[in-house]
Amino acid sequence: MRMKIISFGVPCYNSEAYMRKCIDTSENNIYLYVFSRNTRAISFYERFGFNVRETLGKTRCIMERKG
Repeated sequence: MRMKIISFGVPCYNSEAYMRKCIDTSENNIYLYVFSRNTRAISFYERFGFNVRETLGKTRCIMERKG
């Protein structure tokens, strides 16, 4: 399953529902590509059980949630 939500700093009010559906329907690990400075997004994903798996340079990170 692929999910792509881009809000460019504008709140996406259905993002919790989309994330819950993605988690509930996946049997595999889920990976996210996040800008490191986007602490709001990182906090949001951490609430759903994601952890930073890898830092890519100074600007990006990969987050993972075990399935």
